Amino acid sequence: MAIPDLVPTDFSRFSLSPNREISVDGIVLLSDVPTNLTLSSVSSVPHSLDNDSDPPPEYMLKSVESNAKNGVFLGLSVKDPLDRILNPIGKFNNRKFLSVFRFKTWWSTMWIGSCGSDLQTETQFVILQVPEINSYVLILPLIEKSFRSAIHPGANGEVVLCVESGSTKVKESSFSSCMYFHVSENPYDLMRDAFAAVRVHLGTFRLLEEKKPPSIVDKFGWCTWDAFYLTVDPVGVWHGVKSFAENGFPPRFLIIDDGWQSINLDHEDPSQDSKELTILGSQMLCRLYRFKENDKFSKYEVGTMLSPDAPKFDEEKYDKLFAEMIGLAKNEPVKEDDSILHEEERLKEGGLKALVSDLKEKFPLLDDVYVWHALCGAWGGIRPDTTHLNSKVLPAKLAAGLEKTMLDLAVVMIEKTGIGLVDPNQAADLYEAMHSYLADAGITGVKVDVINTLEYVCEDNGGRVELAKAYYDGLSKSLSKNFNGTGLIASMEQCNDFFFLATKQISMGRVGDDFWFQDPNGDPMGVYWLQGVHMIHCSYNSLWQGQFIQPDWDMFQSDHLCAEFHAGSRAICGGPVFVSDKVGRHNLELLRKLVLPDGTILRCQHYALPTRDCLFENPLFDGKTLLKLWNLNKFGGVVGIFNCQGAGWYPEEQKIKAHPECYKTIPGFVSPADVEWEQKDFTAEYRNNELFAVYLQKAGTFYLTKACDEMNITLEPSSFEIFTVSPVYRLSEKVEFAAVGLVNMFNSGGAVEFLEYKISEKNTFTVVIKIKGSGKFLAYSSMKPKQIKLNNVRTEFEWTSDHVGLLKFEVPWTGGELSDAYITYIVTSCLQHSTLYFLTNIFNLLLFLVIISFMASPCSRFLLSPSREISVDGVVLLSNVPTNVTLSSVSSVPRSLDNNNDSNPPPEYMLKSVKSNANNGAFLGLSVKDPLDRILNPIGKFNNRKFLSVFRFKPWWSTMWIGSSGSDLQMETQFIVLQVPEINSYVLILPLIEKSFRSAIHPGVNGEVVLCVESGSTKVKENSFFSCMYFHISNNPYDLMRDAFAAIRVHLGTFRLLEEKKPPSIIDKFGWCTWDAFYLTVEPVGVWHGVKSFAENGLPLRFLIIDDGWQSINLDHENPLQDLKDSTIGSQMLCRLYRFKENEKFAKYQNGTMLRPDAPGFDQEKHDNMVFDGANFIDYLTEHEGVERGGLKALVNDLKTKFQGLDDVYVWHALCGAWGGIRPGTTHLNSKVTPTKLVAGTEKTMLDFAVERVEKVGIGLSLEYVSEDYGGRVQLAKSYYDGLTKSIIKNFGGKGIIASMEQCNDFFFLATKLISMGRVGDDFWFQDPNGDPMGVYWLQGVHMIHCSYNSLWQGQFIQPDWDMFHSDHLCAEFHAGSRAICGGPVYVSDKVGRHNFELLRKLVLPDGTILRCQHYALPTRDCLFENPLFDGKTLLKIWNLNKFGGVVGVFNCQGAGWYPEEHKIKAHSECYKTMSGFMSPADVEWEQKDFTAEYRNNELFAVYLQKAGNFYLKKACDEMNITIEPSSFEIFTVSPVYRLTEKVEFAAVGLVNMFNSGGAVEFFEYKLNEKKTFTVVIKIKGSGKFLAYSSMKPKQIKLNNVRTEFEWTSDIGLLKFEVPWTGGELSDAHILIGN
Repeated sequence: MAIPDLVPTDFSRFSLSPNREISVDGIVLLSDVPTNLTLSSVSSVPHSLDNDSDPPPEYMLKSVESNAKNGVFLGLSVKDPLDRILNPIGKFNNRKFLSVFRFKTWWSTMWIGSCGSDLQTETQFVILQVPEINSYVLILPLIEKSFRSAIHPGANGEVVLCVESGSTKVKESSFSSCMYFHVSENPYDLMRDAFAAVRVHLGTFRLLEEKKPPSIVDKFGWCTWDAFYLTVDPVGVWHGVKSFAENGFPPRFLIIDDGWQSINLDHEDPSQDSKELTILGSQMLCRLYRFKENDKFSKYEVGTMLSPDAPKFDEEKYDKLFAEMIGLAKNEPVKEDDSILHEEERLKEGGLKALVSDLKEKFPLLDDVYVWHALCGAWGGIRPDTTHLNSKVLPAKLAAGLEKTMLDLAVVMIEKTGIGLVDPNQAADLYEAMHSYLADAGITGVKVDVINTLEYVCEDNGGRVELAKAYYDGLSKSLSKNFNGTGLIASMEQCNDFFFLATKQISMGRVGDDFWFQDPNGDPMGVYWLQGVHMIHCSYNSLWQGQFIQPDWDMFQSDHLCAEFHAGSRAICGGPVFVSDKVGRHNLELLRKLVLPDGTILRCQHYALPTRDCLFENPLFDGKTLLKLWNLNKFGGVVGIFNCQGAGWYPEEQKIKAHPECYKTIPGFVSPADVEWEQKDFTAEYRNNELFAVYLQKAGTFYLTKACDEMNITLEPSSFEIFTVSPVYRLSEKVEFAAVGLVNMFNSGGAVEFLEYKISEKNTFTVVIKIKGSGKFLAYSSMKPKQIKLNNVRTEFEWTSDHVGLLKFEVPWTGGELSDAYITYIVTSCLQHSTLYFLTNIFNLLLFLVIISFMASPCSRFLLSPSREISVDGVVLLSNVPTNVTLSSVSSVPRSLDNNNDSNPPPEYMLKSVKSNANNGAFLGLSVKDPLDRILNPIGKFNNRKFLSVFRFKPWWSTMWIGSSGSDLQMETQFIVLQVPEINSYVLILPLIEKSFRSAIHPGVNGEVVLCVESGSTKVKENSFFSCMYFHISNNPYDLMRDAFAAIRVHLGTFRLLEEKKPPSIIDKFGWCTWDAFYLTVEPVGVWHGVKSFAENGLPLRFLIIDDGWQSINLDHENPLQDLKDSTIGSQMLCRLYRFKENEKFAKYQNGTMLRPDAPGFDQEKHDNMVFDGANFIDYLTEHEGVERGGLKALVNDLKTKFQGLDDVYVWHALCGAWGGIRPGTTHLNSKVTPTKLVAGTEKTMLDFAVERVEKVGIGLSLEYVSEDYGGRVQLAKSYYDGLTKSIIKNFGGKGIIASMEQCNDFFFLATKLISMGRVGDDFWFQDPNGDPMGVYWLQGVHMIHCSYNSLWQGQFIQPDWDMFHSDHLCAEFHAGSRAICGGPVYVSDKVGRHNFELLRKLVLPDGTILRCQHYALPTRDCLFENPLFDGKTLLKIWNLNKFGGVVGVFNCQGAGWYPEEHKIKAHSECYKTMSGFMSPADVEWEQKDFTAEYRNNELFAVYLQKAGNFYLKKACDEMNITIEPSSFEIFTVSPVYRLTEKVEFAAVGLVNMFNSGGAVEFFEYKLNEKKTFTVVIKIKGSGKFLAYSSMKPKQIKLNNVRTEFEWTSDIGLLKFEVPWTGGELSDAHILIGN
């Protein structure tokens, strides 16, 4: 044949120009094309039809002929014949491409880029985007002669074609069609038409459309692999099938995976099964020695499992074997246990055939049983001299080009042992021998695995193409003869020579890597991100592999953490659905959304593919793209949208691993236009439909939408939604109809098997639907049907008359037959009449009059009625109030002021306020017959009323809890706020202290509330109380807390409120705490370098807390004059203080030591090693033995000399001195070791390591533990707190204390006369101490909830301290956002030198101060009675105030919480997801400070979103929607807009480089100048970008008297200017505005 033209202009849209450019329609695709390349039209290249024994169908030939101009072949020639040619074919840059490459020998995946150099090795195809002509071009490497081709990357945008034979003995120099180009305007037509052309050209394969898929394609099945691995045996198989069948999911097919064959190792007896298969992976070293099943299966006798005494399933034994197999793979010892293999030795031989026979007899719906085998027989092939075949062990050599694929255990094993390859001339005999035996045993198909190994052993077998032809030809013949031509699933086959050579008969194959239930490389998050990776493999591989085979998306496990994620994709993938669950471990609720009661599925009619807008994006790790998959049902379409972000291919490391920064919530959209209707003839007409009904399966929402409308959606990581898209039919002018399907199934629309509508008689329409399955059928109907008949029986239905027009009816199960639904409409012209009735609001007036009549007296709005109900304004709060309970007005109960025993009386304004609010409160008293030390007394019941409470979940820590009944309360509840919407109010119920007793609330039965009044000593008893509890009411929940605690402050006189005290000077500063940096290994050198690390990086510490580890403590059995020798965490809790001076570590420090040039350096690694190894720490101490003593005083002096901004140094100590108190006989004090006793009521608190230690050793942190012999808990506490208060006054200026582990009401009522700061949360835990890997995330949300809700009551007494955090923690930004607006100090506990300074600079100014809010952060009103931890819907919103504005932080804290049944806090993983909510300027409680109260009346606010960087003008009550991913947040700075004139509006936002932007505005005013101009004066704290809103462009801005440049946008009115750092002084900005 003549050589084709180099420039085939007449026959193709492609051209190769004289200047060596390949173009399509004049658009250059590749430049710098080498001169040894040719381009030939489709018609000019010989193809297989000349001698093809299996010609393509006529329609395909015509289609290829009509599309011939859209394709072109590329050829090449080289000087010398070679077995492997690497030849550039040109360059491209700045053009988007999609490709698929082999990342492992057997598996491929997608890759995108924009130039030839972005490609990966072993690329199987490339699609170029050609927007210039609104088209796409496919570049497809082919097979020619005995060579196959692939694409590799080159330098500088070059594309390299690799043409190889796989054998140094097979060489060529010239090729005319080793690559194919094709162009189309539709990417899906592109693939179909291109592969049709190549099918015609090669004739070595058939397309999927030419073949029948296996009968399993629309059925449900089970695979044994992940259930058993190699431990699979007949008993396990039987019980696996039985488990599904008994639960209503009969498997229609079974795959007995690897583990059934007769294999052994080369060194073992060649006629016996291997005895060394307890190691997962060991099978990869084995070879097949016979075609019959192994001993485990051959021992089975027919009828064994049908007999009454059939072996039961020993779950524990199987689990042990399974676990040991995994354990050994991790180099852990495994005890050999072959009991499962041999416990049935009593049985006579029967084998696989007997097992299959019994299975099909017992489970008649089990249509197919498949078994696994490798392409070469077994992983290691056929063992020589064990069968009638000629096999030879050949060394396995990694094919050139695969050296950059991912490390793979299978490859390592195969390379280690080689492959026993049967002579290619006997390949047909190999498969006939295996398959004929299996077919006779009743096996109906095979899963053929490890397919791509032939290229490892092709050197002496004619090369890879010829060897493959021999094997695939033999396999195809056997498939036709033994398995009905279809019974085969190809696996580990994802390379183009398989598809081009093996698929004449094979019609189903795997399109993804294995389902991995966890990351084999140990990443704990792999359990999540690996599932998204799997989904991407399957969807993008289907673009090309789906042309040849029915894509199989592989099994999954229905009880996996991401099972629903997988199930959603399988429902719409278009292939079979099968799982690999362990026996009896199923999520049946999930499976019911996939599988019908007869074991069939609602299968789509195409195979799932990515939508057009996903093709050139990266849904794995671009951080922005959601994967969208489209498919078709018979009468509609479906779009699945999945958040697969979080992992992907790392070319540099040649592996797939996590991209954790991308594992986050992603927004996207779906449109009916996403469905490729034209890809099936029966749906093509829907492209012209104007209107569609769209149903969201998970959300349960329904929409009517136009064809091109977009529906926005936001998805959390590893989550999805399925959109069923149904065309709306217009039956008449008044009747529109769309059949959605069965909404209880993921693929709802797959239930519609037939749909038509007809006119029965005049004005009567009937819609006829044939429905597969059962459940709730949903349709859209614009008119209410006259009737619905289902299977000839009239049935009830629901129809909504609003604008939606939803029609619903139940479809019963009919045993697998289709249900016939006839929906009839009668359309008339009669007018529809309706009457509207209006009711007046007179009931509200009557209710008000009733309330007035029930008022008890002018003294209180609360009333205890004769019917024993406590009510407020006539609304019942508690019923069934016992007769021993009393209610008294505030004025009638004696208070501390009456006895003049309050040396620190409340201020006059407070007395007046309490007096004016007296009618809003009431005291509860009770009496019992006999004096008791602990009284548990019901005070009444409530149900169906929302409450918020705080309870002690540990002896020292409290948290929030919500509910709606008294029985929902938790033990040791410190207060309750009831919601009383009937009168738009809130009621506080507050247990108090009275006499020597303190009170708490406990839950009762049937809604009962129980009051616990206790002294803490059996020697202190009472029987009568007047004011052990307080009730208060307000219509504002924040006023409620303030006014109630003011009333109690006046009543008790034992504490002062925060507003009466000065907080510590650290309150508006930045600091560092040593605890998490060192634990007990803290010492002077480490402290010094820690402070230095911050100072050197421009963030000087203003305070330092030397935490536990500095004191002189020891154990009772140790020398009473020497320090503890063990620094292991927890050891200190057993110790007692033996002297008040610092321990030896600190005592050795001498003044000036760290100021010297040769000062000791810091060894972080050594410290890290010592944290959990106390013995090593002693060695560290000896390094500084030669230093003279100077001690703590010397260290502090040196620190303050070197770091002059360091204002305060705090140290830690326990309330009783040390954890174990004071060691008797070591000090001048009289101390006694007192046994500790867990207080009744705290037995249901969370198990705590500290409690265990303190109980073990005696007196510790908590006075209530040792109050028995000291007058009870109240009197003991008074003594200690009084002494502590006096010492604070004398030694620390009356305020230098932070209280911790103090969250119980007797502390707040008794200790806070002077203490003005305390912790409001549990410790910052950087990870879960109980081992949950996700605890590193969810524990941070738990901490935030503790702090914010505890501040509601604790903030009345003390300045809330939100504790330290680590700036380099995974959730550091999450913490930082909360600390920025918490209103307290900001401090961290970073290890030395391990800081995130970029983050810290958003919190801390260069002088170590912070932009502190003026209040303390509290939850917004709409959060108070919700659960932002684990209700799965609520975002935490906290508000605070700045001097000239407000701030609202919105945090997604969902994912964990209190489990009352288990008495612990742990994960609610189902709630760790993205949440949507809203924020409004009205969320800010402006009235809580006088200087912001006026803003409540503001009409307009400027709102700035700190993280998003967005700015809005909003009215006071406007709501701004926001969606927040787990463990993330947003901060809204809310600034009032001042109207200076009709034309001039202004608002000062603040420094937008700081989290609390508005905290920078220290002063703000505006004044009128001459000539109608205004000057806005702002004093600014800090430096950075200052943002304001100005409706008019300023004339000038002066900053510190210097005119400064600024930006102003005329559209929004944003004003920006830079504020320099002024050394801590405020910057003065004068902004001149006006004409």
